[in-house]
Formats: sequence, C-alpha cells, structure tokens
Amino acid sequence: MNSLRKIVGLTLMLGFALPVWAAAPIALSAQADALQLLQNTESGFSVNLSYTQINSFDVQTPAGAFTEIAIPGLGSSRNLGEPKLPVARRIFSAPLGAEVSAEMVFSTSEEISLAEYGITHPLIPVQPSLSKSQSPEDVPFEYNAAAYLTEGYPERPLVRVEELGIMRGMRLFVLVVEPVQYDPSRQSIRVSNNLEIAVRFSGGNRSASNYLRERTASYYFEQIYRQFVLNYRTSNSLDEDLVRYPVKYVIVSAPMFTAQLQPFIEWKTKQGYEVIVGYMGSPEVGTTTTSIKNYLQNLYNAGTPQSPAPSFVLFVGDTGQVPVYSGTSGSHYTDLHYVRLDGLTNYLPEVYYGRFSARTTGELQPQIDKTLEYERYEMPDPSYLGRVVMIAGMDGTYGQVWANGQINYGTTYYFNATHGITSNTYLYPNSGSQAALIVANAGEGRGYINYTAHGSTTSWSDPTFTITDINNLANNHKYGTVVGNCCVTNSIQVGTCFGEAWLRAVNKGAIGYIGGANNTYWDEDYWWGVGYRASIVEYPTYSATQRGAYDGMFHDHGETFANWYTTQYGVIMAGNLAVTQSGSSRINYYWEIYSLMGDPSLSTYFGVPSANTVSYPGQILIGQTQITVTAEAYSYVGLSYGGALVAAGLVDASGSITLTFSAFTLPGDADIVITRQSRVPVIGTIQIIPNAGPYLITSNEVVSDMAGGDGDGLCDFGETLDVTLTEENLGSEAATGVVIEIESSDPYLTVTDGTESYGTIGSGQQVTVPDGFEVVLSPNVPDGRTIQVDITATDDELSEWTDLFNIVAHAPALSVTATLVDDASGNGNGVMDAGETVDLTLTLYNGGSAGAATLVGTLSTDYTYATVTEHTGTLATLNPAQSGNLTDFRVVISPSAPAMDRAFFYLEVAMAGGRTEQIILEMNIGGFSDAVENGQGNWTHAANQTGWADQWHISTEQSHSPTHAWKCGDTGTGNYASHQDAVLLTPVINLPGHAELRFWHQMDAEVSGAFPDSAYDGGIIQISAGGGPWTQLFPATGGYNKTIRYTAGGGNPYTGPFTGGTRCWSGTVAWTEVVCDLAAYGGNVQIRFRFGSDNGGAREGWYVDDVQIKLVVSDGPPQNLTAGIVGSDAILNWQSPSSGAQASILRGYNIYRNGGLIAAVVPALTYADDLAGLPYDTYTYTVSAQYSGGESALSNPAAVNWAGTAIGPVTDLTLAANGLDLILRWTAVPEADEYHVYASSVAGTYEGVPVVVTEPTCTLPGEAAGYELRFYMVTAVRN
Repeated sequence: MNSLRKIVGLTLMLGFALPVWAAAPIALSAQADALQLLQNTESGFSVNLSYTQINSFDVQTPAGAFTEIAIPGLGSSRNLGEPKLPVARRIFSAPLGAEVSAEMVFSTSEEISLAEYGITHPLIPVQPSLSKSQSPEDVPFEYNAAAYLTEGYPERPLVRVEELGIMRGMRLFVLVVEPVQYDPSRQSIRVSNNLEIAVRFSGGNRSASNYLRERTASYYFEQIYRQFVLNYRTSNSLDEDLVRYPVKYVIVSAPMFTAQLQPFIEWKTKQGYEVIVGYMGSPEVGTTTTSIKNYLQNLYNAGTPQSPAPSFVLFVGDTGQVPVYSGTSGSHYTDLHYVRLDGLTNYLPEVYYGRFSARTTGELQPQIDKTLEYERYEMPDPSYLGRVVMIAGMDGTYGQVWANGQINYGTTYYFNATHGITSNTYLYPNSGSQAALIVANAGEGRGYINYTAHGSTTSWSDPTFTITDINNLANNHKYGTVVGNCCVTNSIQVGTCFGEAWLRAVNKGAIGYIGGANNTYWDEDYWWGVGYRASIVEYPTYSATQRGAYDGMFHDHGETFANWYTTQYGVIMAGNLAVTQSGSSRINYYWEIYSLMGDPSLSTYFGVPSANTVSYPGQILIGQTQITVTAEAYSYVGLSYGGALVAAGLVDASGSITLTFSAFTLPGDADIVITRQSRVPVIGTIQIIPNAGPYLITSNEVVSDMAGGDGDGLCDFGETLDVTLTEENLGSEAATGVVIEIESSDPYLTVTDGTESYGTIGSGQQVTVPDGFEVVLSPNVPDGRTIQVDITATDDELSEWTDLFNIVAHAPALSVTATLVDDASGNGNGVMDAGETVDLTLTLYNGGSAGAATLVGTLSTDYTYATVTEHTGTLATLNPAQSGNLTDFRVVISPSAPAMDRAFFYLEVAMAGGRTEQIILEMNIGGFSDAVENGQGNWTHAANQTGWADQWHISTEQSHSPTHAWKCGDTGTGNYASHQDAVLLTPVINLPGHAELRFWHQMDAEVSGAFPDSAYDGGIIQISAGGGPWTQLFPATGGYNKTIRYTAGGGNPYTGPFTGGTRCWSGTVAWTEVVCDLAAYGGNVQIRFRFGSDNGGAREGWYVDDVQIKLVVSDGPPQNLTAGIVGSDAILNWQSPSSGAQASILRGYNIYRNGGLIAAVVPALTYADDLAGLPYDTYTYTVSAQYSGGESALSNPAAVNWAGTAIGPVTDLTLAANGLDLILRWTAVPEADEYHVYASSVAGTYEGVPVVVTEPTCTLPGEAAGYELRFYMVTAVRN
C-alpha cells in the first residue's frame, strides 16, 4: 500500500490502550446518572439527562501530552482535530411531515477549572478510527490549531436534532446533546447538567404515519424500534397485534437454480413464511439492479395492514447471476441498496437480507443442504453447538485493547459455562502462534467462530486461516455461524472470497458468514461487537443503553422479547446500530459493507438447544377452522398443507396461540413446524380426517429397480420399475371391492401393469400389495424430470378417490466443455484454418445424475467448407460429474474457406440402454480463439520498458474455463511484483471485416485508500494496426472501472508506468466478460494486455482467459427448411444459420406448426412431427434458431398435406352361423374409422347400401336361412 504522508505518527498516541484514569473523578452536581423519559405524547416528548462525574486520563503522543475526558454512558464529539468532548446521542421518531424542534427547558451549569483536578494538558483532539488495513505510522495526526487558540466558550446550541430518514415505516431523528464546553485559553470546562429537554412536533400527518407503520409492520423491526428509539410508543391503532403473521420471505434467484431451490422453499413454507420467488429475466424482476430494486420496491409498497411488507430477502447467485450495487461510500459491492426501500437518505435497511452466492448448481447445493440440516436439527451429533472459537488477532497497536477487549466482553458475559458453552479463546499476543490449533478447532466442528483483526479477500491474516484451510476441514454435519470483524473477507467482487468459501464448501464449512465487503475499522468493529463506548478498554462492562451484537444474540440481561435479535442478519443489525449510535462518520459505510453470506432468517444455536415443550391436536376434522397450539413463549408456528402455507403465528407470552384458517375440504396430512431460538425445532404432522364414510388415500409408495434395473435404488433411464402402493382408509367405514389403477400421460413413462385388486380396507386400516404395478422409463428421459403418476381407487359402491405420486428420473446429461483442435499438420495455432486437416478431441462432461456406458459419438456438419472424414469417437464410461474425451474425429477444411468464419457441428452420442443425446458445437474457422489450454502457442510476453518487471505466465490458480488462464502476478500464491510494466501479445491476426474482441478476466490490484476511484496499479488493453503504434481500446461491455492517479494520497508521487488519468481496470474485479468493437480496424492487427504496478504495495494480479476475435453478424435463422410425409410423421430438415460468427451462442432450434410452438431448443437439423390423431389438413412449418441472446427470425415456411396413411386391406374374413343369423369376423385395420359390409348373389358385384359397423365383426340377422349361394365383401373406410 502506498503510504499516506505522515504529519505526526500515531504510534504512541494509540499506545494508551490501557488508560490510566485520574485518581479522583471530577464530581458533578447531579444526584444520579439518569436518562429518563418524562413525557411522551403525539405532540412530542421531554427527557431528563443528568450525570454525576467526569473521568479523565493522560495520553502521550509525539505531538505532546494531552488529556481525555469522558462521562460514563455518553459518547464523544466527532469533529476531527477539535477537542474531544462528551456528547449524548439518542435516536427518536417523529410523525411524517412534522416540523421538529428541541429546546432546553431547564439545566444547571457549573464551571470547572481543570487545573484544580491536576489536568494541565490540553484536551486531546478527535482522531479518526483507523482501518484495519492501515498502519498507524501512515496516518496523519489530526490537530486543528485554530480550535485551541479560541478564548471563552463557543456560542452554539447545546441541543440540536438531526434527521436520519425513514426506516421501515418510522421517521427517525437523532437528539444530540453537547453538555460540556471547553475554553482552552483558561483550561476550564463548563458543564450543563440536570437537563430537561423538550422535543416538539409541529403539524404532521399522524394518520399517514400510523398507516405506514401498519403496512410495514414486522416484529424483527419492532425489536429495533423498542431498543433504539427513545420515544417508542403505541397508540389506539398501534398495539401488540400490529405485528402480523405470516412473515413474508422473498427470494430473488437466477432461473438456473429453480429446481434446486424447491426443497428450501418448501421448508421455509413449512416454517411459516409466505415465500415469494422472483427469477432473473422474468418480466417482474428483469436483469438489472434497477429492475430488481423496482421489483422489491413494488412488493414493499404493496404491503397493507392486513398483509404487511416482506421482512426478508435472499439473493441466490453470484454477481454474474444476480447483480450487485457499487457502494456509495467506497470501492465495494453491496446489496444494501436493494433493501433501502424508504429512500437512500437513511442508513438502515427496510428488509433483512442475505445471499447464497453461487455461480453453479454445485456451489449452491452445499448451502441449501447445510442450511436445511441445521434448521431441521438433523445433525447426528449436536454437541458441537456448545463449543465456540473466539480469536483476537495480531496487531501491535490494537491487539491488546481493541481486539482483546471485544473478545473479553463476549466470553465474560456470554460465551461461557453459564450459557452451556465452552470457548476456545485465543487472545493477543498468544493467538499469533495458534493458527494450526484454531484450524483444528474449526475442523472438529464449532457452533460459532469469531475473529477480529486483519483480513484479506481470501483469509484471516494473523493467525492465518485461508480458503485452503476451509477446503481441508472435516467438520461434516457440524456447521455453525462464522463472523469476521476484519477487512474485505466478504468482498464478493473476487472469484471466491473467504466468506463465500465457508458457504460453498461441501460437507464442511459454515451455514453463515458475516463480514466486511471492504476495510473495517478498529473503533467501529469494537463498538459493533460490544456496543458504543466513549472509551475503549480491555475489559468493557455491560451497559443497558449501549448494547452491541453480542448482547442482541443472547438477550439475557432482562431485555424484553422485542429487544432480541433472533436471526443471522439480526446480528448485523445489532452491531451496525451500535455504530450508528456512536455518530461515527462511517455509519453509511458500515451498513454497506457488513453483509451476510447465508439465510438471513436462520437462527443460530448458541449452545446445544433444549427441547421445546409443545402440544397440538393430532387430528383436524374437515370443516374445522381453528386449532390451539401451546409452546414456549415466542415460538413461531407454521401450519401447511400440500406445500402451501395455511396459517402461521407467534406464541405469545402466555405460551399459546390459536391458529385460524380456511376449512380443509380433503383428508390428508398437514405439516406443523414450531421453532424458537435456542430450542430444538418441532416437526410433525396433523391428520385431516372426514366425518363419515370411507376415504382412501395412498399413504406410501415404493418404486424399486431391483428386478428390472441395476438395483441402485434410483429410477434410471430405460429401467423397468416395480411399484408398491399402500392404501389407507381414513374414513369411518370400510371400503369393499377396492381396485387401484395407475396411469401417466408423461411421454417418457409407459405403464405396463396398471391395475391391482386390494379387496376390503377397513376404517383406519392399511393394505399393501408388493410389486403390484410395473412401469418402464424411456431411455431418452431427461435427467431430473419429475414424472407424475395418477392413482385412481374405486370400490363396489362406485366411490372414486384420486391421488398421485412422482417418479424422479435419473439420466446422463452430456455437454462438451472443451474442444481441442490439433492442427499440427497445418500452422499449429489451435484453430481450424483454410486448407487444414485437423483432429478434434471433444471433452464430454456428464452433468446428470446417472452414469453412461459404451458411448459412441458421431460428428457431422452442414458447413459448406468442412468435411468430417472420421465421424466417430468412443468412450467406455462416463459417471456423473466426470469428464472424458471423445477422440479420433477428423475434419478437412476447404482451401477456399473464408479467413474468418464460424461453423456449426452436430454431435450425436449414443450409449448403452438405447439412449441418444445431441449437442451443437460452434467452431471458429480462422480468426482467433484461445482458451489457454494448449500452452503458450504464438503468444508472446515481455517487459514493455527496460528495467521493469514482467510476470505474465500460464496459471492454474484461477481460470474461467476450464483449468488454465494467463496471469500477471506471482507464480505461487504471493502478490505481484512492484515496478512492473508487463505486456502480453496475441499473434498477428487478419480482420477481413467487422470483428470484435471478447475475453474474460479477473483482477485484484491496488487502489487508493484515500481516493477509491483511483488506482496505483492496473491493466489496460491496446491494439496495433499494420505494425503501427499502440493505442488503447475502450470496451463496449465490461469497461474500465478506475483511473490511474497522478499522485498518491498524502503527496507521494505516482511511480507506475501509465500516464496519470489513464482509464484502467483495478481493485477487485470478479470474472467478467469484456467485449471490444473492432469495426474501426481491418487487415493485420495485434492485441496486447498491459499490466502496470508502482513501487508500493501489491495484490494478487490479473487473470485473462478465453480470448476470441470473431466476425460480428446478426443471429440468423435456419436455412432451407424442407418438409415431407413418411408414414404418419412430418419429417422436417433444415440447414444451420448462414456462415459468419454469431453474436451469441446457438442453443438449438424451435419448431412451429401453423404458428404454434411444438418443440423448443432441438439440438439437431431434423425433426419428426407425429400427425396421427390430427385432422386431415395442410400444415405449415417454420423453424427459428434459439441463441443465448434470444430467438432469431423464422426460416422459410414448408408445408405438408396430411391426408392420413394408406388404408390397409381387410384380411382374415370368416363366416359363422348362429341359428338363422350369420356372423362375419375379420382382422382390424388400424387406420380404419369404420367398415362397410356388402352382400350379393353374384360374385364380384356388390351394389346397394352396405351395413356400416365400427368394430371388426358384423351380425346379419336371418342371413343363414335358405339354401341360396351368397357372397360377402368387407371394406375398411377412413373418414
């Protein structure tokens, strides 16, 4: 880090860590310390403030000796460089629209000569809190000399009000009282004491104020109001019933996680939350921060007194899936602005929020699994919840008091045996040598871990705890909440930050991580944990008016329920409100940076929870609308049925609640879940039963693949499955003659044995028929498809009951993740060029849940300038989550192929069991494409100037896809070199037309701490045309985020290689795609990536991957569609979109019949549409191409005339007499709608009106009488 210009070092000043209080406090005139609310009405309130003493201690600094004074229970002034004096700050509320004023009604005054109490030094000036990323020696000593040259006491009001804004329905102000004034010329103070202060509200709209509170009511925020709002009050319209249930819980997710989220959504619903889900890209949510904010704003604004606004929001996805805001108070990302829904003028969120940060389903699944196990209390051994780790990290200046003080407060009051908790406590300075032991503690499983000191995006610094350590933990089924009061550990800008790693770890890690997205500060972090204190000490004591995060977690000093912070985000609320109470200049900053990775509603177990004593009815009768539940006070009860919430509520102080709901109309099982902080959750069911008659349900189903599959217990593609159903009679009478039938309309399932007799099922009885049914899964069933099977039960009274069950199919799901082009016989650049013969290796990945065997891949293309001469490649097996290579494909590119083009190839993979999958591949012809997986090739790199460093190399530390990327930085895990001007150059590339450059990059580089938009180090891209000078490229997408400074903060000159003012990338940049328009360039060009660093500090460096230069054309439609009839199928064939690189990736083709979509994203060039059963008519088809960026225009139309298939002849005609009647029988003709039967006395002559029948039999009455020779003919007819 470049050092700030040092005026006077703070090392000694900050060394007063152990304050020495004066021998005798200065006694004041008040009889007691008091903050008492005297009157509280709709028109205002009055308060009494008094204090009995002033404490003092001396401070030695390089600027001389000073004295600090403090009044217990008060804070201090915040004007840097001016004398530090006691100040009282209290938050209060006022009606909407009211004018607010404050007046000193009464006070006493006393003047005190400080010298009489041995205080001869001037009062210390206010100093800034230091960031945990700063060194005290680098920070100037703040001293406003003019403030110390004044004579007399300043003429300014002792009382004032400051408006904060509206926080979830309540307009908030701060009452500021400055009772002490200082005259430095006489070394005296004047103290105003025994104050009576009146705060008055003039005008305003009280009915609007009450309505706003009602429609935004949430008991999570009532906690805040009661604890922090001085004049909190209820009125006739606002009582305890204000907080209504159920609580609304919003999820904003990338659509790729839709199926994965369902178990989580179901659980939250069972807990009693009204879950609202919005998916990115939907019309309601959109794709930008603005559209997401509007979506949440609309939900918030839609709150009513009967159904208040949401209390929680969970974002699901990393920044590439669900975008984030840039902070307004520093160079960091934040989700806070999504939930500042009463305007950005206030500091506080209107909704508790958290994030499941994931780029893939693999990164999300552990977060869901661990959260569900934890909240359901399904861990095999919960004893670990009674063990915690508390760490005061290493810092020579702040470790002894700030770090130890925070941890000491936590262990003295809360994390101790009194609370059933054993703490592994590591205090400064011994903690520095205990890193291995701390990691071992975490690996054994701990319910809570808290560290305070220094951090980085990937670690706690000292004692060190890294992402590698997280990934090596073995705390399976022993997950807890982790808090890092340190710098940048929740910096979501980087690929995987330290906080994300705790959540993403599979079968290890944590269920929540709380930390800072930017640098945190020593004073503010201390207040965050302990509560605001005017003086920071090593052994702080509890204060009922100055609570912090630890106090909110445990609430065992007699706090009312309204002052409990029962959720993970509630911990952040308690900590940040303590910072807000301090009056710090970083209030907004702290609300922006402190964030939660995890579920904001999850309640951490502090210690092994005890059982909750509950009772609820075992049955609910159809028609019943209420039940009573008893449980410990403040338990939350959720009642749901079939995945839908029925009722929810909070058990009151008496220990009971009556849930009211709409009457059930069908029998079944309702789910009941009862949760409370520090109690084992109760999860049960209540039977819904009828009043009369039998009532059958399917109470259990077992689907087995033991006989007709591989016996692994999964329903795999192509398997024959046996189904066992258990039928239960919930009614009051027996059902006799019961028959069960199953059927499914799903095209991927065939029912081969669907009927079974169950006989008589008595009231309350269950009957099971083992393996009574059989079904067969299609070989081509999609992986994860949920197939509904319908159940119909009947009895001999013709009663009918329906039910269903689902079969989840398991199958491979193949994709090509890498394409290796071996053009060693050509120019060896790894790209198909004109005239080359290349060998292709395709890396297949199985993202499905079933393995594949005997894979045979067949490659084809309709690209004019390519011929596939070796079509097939084989692979023995490919298990789930496994990759394997298909080799031996050979492609010949015509010498007349364009210099830069794009070709579509089609891979069909057949595998054992009759399954086939199709995959579309887009391949560059000419141009330039490099995933950095084939070595350096024709790339070059060097120092741009003599004497400067070059650290470009191919790295496996980070990559966009799949395993390698270029990196400018250390070849290990260290930081990049200083004094670097390193350039990475592509080969010379010929641009035949409008082209674009695309690449992915990730960066971690040094920016200015004083000016966050300015950079000391960073990277740019440049282009040279025809060997000419290098000029900077400015991206159209993913553009530069910083500017190179001319001088560093504090006056140090800039020492890097760039010109001051150069736009660049710097700071933390997550994997981002950059697109540069090269329309202004043609012919031979060369691109270079240039990274520069100054002579100061450094960070990880710059990664570049997946570099492409390709033509830019529109996403075109398929070409040359044709259609014809084969049997009952309309066979469609078409060609790939016209050549030229597409603006986005081709996913497949959409098929339309007469304007209606009949198939989507077909990954092939042919499609068969079965017309059997459709009316005879002319059908017109069109096809579109589906790209990642949208759908193309339609192809040319192609039509077929459907007249049905040809009618087969009637065969096997037989005659038989039945008395005087004649019976004709024949073999059915499948295509026939009816049959015409003719009779004649002359062979070959059949006239007259035929007898018309629809079945392959006909009875002719009296036709067998007499002895006449008769002839008969039957024809099949299709209408």
